[in-house]
Amino acid sequence: MDDASPGMPFAVDEDAEECSQGTASAPRSITPHTPSHTLSAVSPDVPGVPAMAHSLETHFRQLYSHANGAPLRPDAAKERAEPLPQRLPPISSSQPAAPIFRIVLTGGPCAGKTTAMSTLAERLRSRGFRVFLVPEAATLLFTGGAALTEPFATTAGRIAFQTALARIQMTLEASFYELAQLGGKPSVLLCDRGLMDGRAYMSADEWDAMLAQNRWHVLEMRDQRYDAVLHLVTAADGAEDCYTCEGHPARSETPRAAREADGRTREAWAGHPHMLVFENRNASRAVRQRAQRQLGCTVDATPAVSSTLLQSEVAAAGFADKIERVYRSVCRLVGLPSEAVTLDRKFLVRAPEPVGELLREHNDVKALHTFVVLQTFLRHEVMAKTLKEDDDDDDDVEESVRLRRGTDGFASHTHRIRRRYPMAGTAKAPPMVELRRNITARDYFTLLAYADPHSATLHIRRSCFLYRGQYFVLDAVHSRGNRPPLCLLRTSLDAAGVSTSNSETPACLPSFLHVVRDVTHERAYRYRELARQAHLADAPHTSA
Repeated sequence: MDDASPGMPFAVDEDAEECSQGTASAPRSITPHTPSHTLSAVSPDVPGVPAMAHSLETHFRQLYSHANGAPLRPDAAKERAEPLPQRLPPISSSQPAAPIFRIVLTGGPCAGKTTAMSTLAERLRSRGFRVFLVPEAATLLFTGGAALTEPFATTAGRIAFQTALARIQMTLEASFYELAQLGGKPSVLLCDRGLMDGRAYMSADEWDAMLAQNRWHVLEMRDQRYDAVLHLVTAADGAEDCYTCEGHPARSETPRAAREADGRTREAWAGHPHMLVFENRNASRAVRQRAQRQLGCTVDATPAVSSTLLQSEVAAAGFADKIERVYRSVCRLVGLPSEAVTLDRKFLVRAPEPVGELLREHNDVKALHTFVVLQTFLRHEVMAKTLKEDDDDDDDVEESVRLRRGTDGFASHTHRIRRRYPMAGTAKAPPMVELRRNITARDYFTLLAYADPHSATLHIRRSCFLYRGQYFVLDAVHSRGNRPPLCLLRTSLDAAGVSTSNSETPACLPSFLHVVRDVTHERAYRYRELARQAHLADAPHTSA
């Protein structure tokens, strides 16, 4: 697809309702910034990442301060309601003032993961975080002589190899996490690939056999273990001239093999509740258009030398823009005020029941995962004000817990907070800051005691899937009675393309679904509002 196509969807944040609207800035250099030695007045690294008025620890204390809710216990995740035999090394919750985030950077070969990790480490340290870089376990094995040749070329050999690889990955992550806990500071673990990457190099039967032998579970390995997954698309897809295997001893793939590996990796992580994909096409589009305007002609119309120089400059600037978008997304993931780099688009659709059967029968639907989701909003004193029908302003605080259960009954639990955050030295409206964390079943049921009495628990059948390489989430929101479910399809757009495509229906939406209209900005289709309306529908009516 042409890289000048505006508004190409590239990922979807499963929980996102809306992002703070901001204009995408021009790509910047990815030169590391000098770390700040104070936490009290940290300066922003890029436009759209404003300075905070106080320390990072105070920032997180305010985010986690409950008006009526119960604070999470520091040792919460050391307990499990249903412990699994030989389960993965436990990762415990940290104190509210010193959270620890684990973010996976994955993707195909030559995607920019090494540069992204280095840039993220420098910039997050300048914002006051302690940053730990967890190395790629596969590279350790490959450079150590354990290549995927005999005796690892057989089915049994691949299972043994991937089992050893997963155990090394677990040990590395657990060790770095323990070191982060010792520091007692807000920390970020940047993992060079994660446990699910091995799925891309095994057949479905081999993968299932490995899980059964070790009594591991996909939801525990994928959803509960990592706060977010950032998939950087290989340069072989959209930036072919930049693809190279030089400087990487463990890389030998041809461009075609790199694209295939990238696609398999994307499918392996599909289903994670917070997966973002960063494509090369979106990263270079705005840069190419600006460069063409400066020259007054297209790349194809320039002389050969000028065209080569322009293409080289566009490629370099496009890569810098890709890394910039990764950084802004991470700022939002770790609860820092930041302008949006994606806009979550939400479409009202009509689909026959059951939706899952429709998706499974379509040949272009890949990596389909279905879940039952129970989302409960929690009460806050600030929310106790009387709600007016004509009040279109967002709530200052929004807090919810979510249970996400797979088809085999295994469940994961998430706690999410959105709050307006006052910024220093600005008269603009405070932006919404969002923070979400995986919690234990015990904490989930503890927080349920603080459910908002004016909102019903939403019962959602969620389908996550890839359609022609793009990631979508289709929610069927069920209500009591025999009424058909409300179906909402969500995907995300590059913020740079919002101005040209925000009012249009993207052509890449699944063709087998009937799209009624775009409801992104309609308050009635926000999940918070759906929960309130469901409560009103369920409430007993009394006559005068």
